Amino acid sequence: MVEYIDPAWEKENPAHLKLSTLLGVDSFSLSMQNPKNVVLAFHQYQWSPADDNASSGLLALSNKIKEDKLFCSPYANLTFQLIPSFFSFLPVRLFDQKQVNTYFNHLTDEYMDIAVNYDIINELELVVLYKENPFQQSLRKLLFPDKIASPVFTSMLPFLMQQDIHDTHLFCRISGNSLLLFIFTDKFFQFANQFYCNHIADFQYYILLVCTQFQLNPVIETLYVWGDCDEESEVILKLKSIFCRIKFLNAQLIIAPDTKTRIVSESRVLEHLILNTT
Repeated sequence: MVEYIDPAWEKENPAHLKLSTLLGVDSFSLSMQNPKNVVLAFHQYQWSPADDNASSGLLALSNKIKEDKLFCSPYANLTFQLIPSFFSFLPVRLFDQKQVNTYFNHLTDEYMDIAVNYDIINELELVVLYKENPFQQSLRKLLFPDKIASPVFTSMLPFLMQQDIHDTHLFCRISGNSLLLFIFTDKFFQFANQFYCNHIADFQYYILLVCTQFQLNPVIETLYVWGDCDEESEVILKLKSIFCRIKFLNAQLIIAPDTKTRIVSESRVLEHLILNTT
């Protein structure tokens, strides 16, 4: 488990605390925040794709999370986000709720017994269609049996669009065994995909593949990253040998300016922070 804790967080008034949770394809994280959007505690549980079909591992993981101090602590507000295993986008003007399954058929015919969900990203006039994998679905039902998770794209894509960046740029969320890639051109959303990476070289391969597809030259490009990585991570060190510059996205503008304590970098908890300001 990854753990960052402010020793004073338990002294906070529970009526002012927000618990943010994020279910990814290879991790589950919890973040406790105060009204100033300062992260007071952060826990993350990780697994490999090879564990996805192991029911014993699923139960053990869910029990660990249920016993987690953050999960059990009192709070005023709970948010639950999902990085879905499968997703696609459609302009709002072309969307018909009755055709949700038909839209999704072109993407995958896997896990037909799992429902296709959708949400609207008003800022981009897009509908995101998405589906969990069986491991995600089972873990969600064990942790939050009556809750449907919000897809992370509804807060992340507007945040990326608002960045003061022009021309075509590549944004990457790096996790233990997965890579989320986004392309924006002059604040216009063009591309999103998720790749599973078993080796460090896989991260390099998929990023360069997308660069080639969009005619981006790593020698002169800045790569914008966030997620389970920092300046000393092996994957970042490898990417530094390829790209002109690597910049970590942060959420400093949405955290109270008088905040003095940083127990974890904003880039590691970015999804938790931006959701609570939207």
